[in-house]
Amino acid sequence: MARKTPDTGTAPDPAETARAEVERLNSQELAIAVLYRQKSDELAGVHAQRGDRVLDADDLGDAARESGHRVNALREELEALADAAKRARERRLAAIPAAFEAEARAKEREADELETKATRCQRTGFHAAPPGRAISADRGGAAPREDARPGGDDRGRHGRRADRSRA
Repeated sequence: MARKTPDTGTAPDPAETARAEVERLNSQELAIAVLYRQKSDELAGVHAQRGDRVLDADDLGDAARESGHRVNALREELEALADAAKRARERRLAAIPAAFEAEARAKEREADELETKATRCQRTGFHAAPPGRAISADRGGAAPREDARPGGDDRGRHGRRADRSRA
């Protein structure tokens, strides 16, 4: 059964959809394991009590038959849960490479877009400054000098004083 997603006007991200499917299958497998554990404990309880129930019953044959039906039903439930867990695991393991492929396709699309953008910038002669740096028109587009210190400090950009004894 497909889940309805709110209509946002954009197509869902295939990589996100694939990751969500892997997570959904993993959650189902975990829920099945928890339920299997509960049913297994229930079966152990039925096994432990069936001798006393049959012994205490008025009709030993009916009590034994009822106990047998209950044990068989629990065994069938456990088998069905084990089958479901196996299928969830198989589907999840098959969905993982699909998620990686979807993520790779998304990254390739992003790389193609950046390559197109870079080519367009090269054709127009536009060169952007690195993030966090302003382009200074008076220095021919170079980044602002970092070695200028207020107050006439003669330390260079690495914080060492200039050796004026060398000529």
